[in-house]
Amino acid sequence: MRIAIVGLGVVGASVARALALDGAEVTVFERRRPGGGTSGTSYGWINSHRKEPRSYHELNREGMAEHEALWGAGGDFYVRSGALEWAIDDAGRERLAANDAQLRDYGYPLEVITRERAAEIAGDVLIPPGVTEVSWYPGECYARPVALLARLWDEARDHGAILRCPVGVTGVEPLANGARVHTGVPEPERFDRVVLAAGRWTGELTRMVEPAIPMVAPEAPVSPGFLAYTTPIAARVSCPVVAPQLNFRPDGGGRLLMQALDLNAQATAGERSRPGPTFTAEILDRLRSLLRGGEHARIERVDLGLRSLPADGHTVAGLDDSGSVYILATHSGITLGPLLGKFAAREILHDEPVARLRDFRPQRFTGATAFPQLTPARQPGEQ
Repeated sequence: MRIAIVGLGVVGASVARALALDGAEVTVFERRRPGGGTSGTSYGWINSHRKEPRSYHELNREGMAEHEALWGAGGDFYVRSGALEWAIDDAGRERLAANDAQLRDYGYPLEVITRERAAEIAGDVLIPPGVTEVSWYPGECYARPVALLARLWDEARDHGAILRCPVGVTGVEPLANGARVHTGVPEPERFDRVVLAAGRWTGELTRMVEPAIPMVAPEAPVSPGFLAYTTPIAARVSCPVVAPQLNFRPDGGGRLLMQALDLNAQATAGERSRPGPTFTAEILDRLRSLLRGGEHARIERVDLGLRSLPADGHTVAGLDDSGSVYILATHSGITLGPLLGKFAAREILHDEPVARLRDFRPQRFTGATAFPQLTPARQPGEQ
């Protein structure tokens, strides 16, 4: 079967890998560069925290297990680490306790540990005075998204997948038996199936598809977020840390990757958003209060990420009404990428519906005109 994939982020690379390993003839179209969309500006925390409803939580749990099955001990692209979270005021402790209670009900691995044990795990992380208990999630991991993409794409390419880049796809046209990919040249190219893995561009690429998928606009408050990278510093951080006002994790070579969710309120102009003049000083002050050696940190760069969010906030995975276009769009692309790639290959090549995807089909948008108001991620642990 000859299959086109639109988009080479982590999701697109995962689908390309799974299809190529299963014998398909795969061509990937990427209009910018590999990882040039949301994948290249992702925090990369692999988890199933605060992911509701239950079916979405379970999908992410299975996504975590798929990473473990594929990568085992990992490498420079995937790190088995666990994660730590604590709160410092009554409201924060209530939120954290409620989250942990929900996760326990779901059977999610977690422990509430002493500050002393947390300090042993975390290295040079400074746990604030007054924090006596810390939540520890031993099954969680993190990925360096572009390195993960490269690992997935290497396997796809080794099994015959072809990349056309930079080539912009302007539309996908379903046919009675197949689909045409429009790229601005006079003659569109025909494939047996087309997979859309185009992230926040999914909406415009489903104009000729039923159902079209409405996506959150890049300028919506829920979409943009800043990621700050430090220069290398001589401080040991062993895992992702979720602290009030700052999330941070290792990023290789002594660098740290940080996000301060409340400071994302400065991002109000979509792709034109820029951090305010005090952003660097504020985020470094927060890091210095949480890390031994943090006083030596400097900011190397600040990137803007734009979340890939279907209008109702939940993953889309499945064939359009014609049966020729497979649509994948998700905010949890790093956690879910390899799993969605496996599931898509099974449904496309073997016509085997995957029960786990039942709640995430594109058809839920048929005739839909009203969607829930999505809340920007501002509290610790939100994503």
